Amino acid sequence: ETPYLIESVRNLAGGAMEAKLKFRGSAPLAGVLRAEPDGGRAAEVDINGTGTYRIETEAVDNTQVRLTVVNGSGSGEPLSETFTHTYMTPVASTMVVYSLDSADYDYTQLTGGTDSTAYGVTVNGLSGYGSWSMKDKQSAPYTYTDVNGMEYNYSFAHSWNAGQGGTTKRSLYFTPAGAGKVTVLFNGAVGRDMYIEQNGRKVTGTATGSDAAFSMDITDTENPVYVYGGNSGKDLFAIIVEYYGVRDSDMGVSGSEDEPVNEDIVIQTVSWGGEDNIELTRNPATGETKVWQTVIGDQKIQLRTDVFEETYEGYKYGDTFTINSLAVYKERIYAGCDGGKLLVFTACSKCYQAKRVCGFDIKELTINDGIMTVTDGTNTETIDMGDIGGDSIKPEEAMLLVSNGAALIDVRDAVDYAADHIEGSVNIPIDELNGETLAGYDVDRTIIFVCYSGSRSAQAVKTASELGFSSVYNAGNYSGLV
Repeated sequence: ETPYLIESVRNLAGGAMEAKLKFRGSAPLAGVLRAEPDGGRAAEVDINGTGTYRIETEAVDNTQVRLTVVNGSGSGEPLSETFTHTYMTPVASTMVVYSLDSADYDYTQLTGGTDSTAYGVTVNGLSGYGSWSMKDKQSAPYTYTDVNGMEYNYSFAHSWNAGQGGTTKRSLYFTPAGAGKVTVLFNGAVGRDMYIEQNGRKVTGTATGSDAAFSMDITDTENPVYVYGGNSGKDLFAIIVEYYGVRDSDMGVSGSEDEPVNEDIVIQTVSWGGEDNIELTRNPATGETKVWQTVIGDQKIQLRTDVFEETYEGYKYGDTFTINSLAVYKERIYAGCDGGKLLVFTACSKCYQAKRVCGFDIKELTINDGIMTVTDGTNTETIDMGDIGGDSIKPEEAMLLVSNGAALIDVRDAVDYAADHIEGSVNIPIDELNGETLAGYDVDRTIIFVCYSGSRSAQAVKTASELGFSSVYNAGNYSGLV
């Protein structure tokens, strides 16, 4: 493989472009990013490792530009594959700022309410719940940079103030008018959270003792976006909404040669392992969807969708999947796809599964109390997670979880356990499995049960679940885990 990968290119004003590069080596390698527009002069910018780099070109609308990373020593040896990009002047975004400092709208109507009670009034599309108060709190100067590189400078002299909220308690909400990004600027003591939530998808912002800002991309224009605090009182200065400019071709107008932006856009974020580290993206130009995991810092890896331990009837290697919705159940990510297909991502990449669970496209997927609900907007089906292996686990995945701190409990009788068992396992015979014998385990801890045939460990999963344990698995025959 070449050392560099050009992942995406974004158009900026005046012929400039922003290229997102990934370095695939162990130590940064300096080089030059070269852009060669058809009929124009080549432009170059120095680069050094993974990052996003701006390059100035003389490109105009519909200019084909070839971008390549080359060795900067003078040899010009290619360090990446060539990325061909069509430059189009970016369409200006529309900015909407919800703030108590507004001179155009009286957002003070959304203060002074009663906890958990709707205000019953909408101001420029914004409404809310609960006991928000108005506070004379000064923000530090804040600069917002939009998708086209334009900067907007803000400073606020008032804030909304409230403690813990939710979608029906101490929240402000609006329904988006189009695709874009929501940014929240707030202040709170160290460790105090705020949230942006839409249709079960949630992004967290953590206070630092100084002003903090965090964002969520939005494509859903049907469901409200909620902003609320996760704990004690915080000052909310502003909700800044950027609506991306839209070309005629994006709206389906015939005759236009404009193309959608060729870059991945985050359409859903879910929490796996206690943090918001999983993103579902869609490329508007190609329709391709991908699932990414943030591993170290801001580094992301794409979860594979080409190799599965279990597959559905008719599966062929190389099948592609359009993923529309994610949900997490226990230690696994479930991805609903077109064609009624369901992908299961586990901690063990060798144990991924591809299933077919219904006869329609899965546009939305949720899992609550062990029941999966899938819908395409017209058809809806509910599925017991136990019926699709949600409570069972394969040996490789089980041992990986055990190495990460999961408990391994053998529910055979004491005589059989003494004769042979897995080192590190604990023996609690199935007849003795109850709240008292499980009292030493936290209800959120992962527990893997084994026996001889799998029937007693299946019973153990049912018993533990009824006792409130949220992450329990049946690994079947104990000897398979050796």
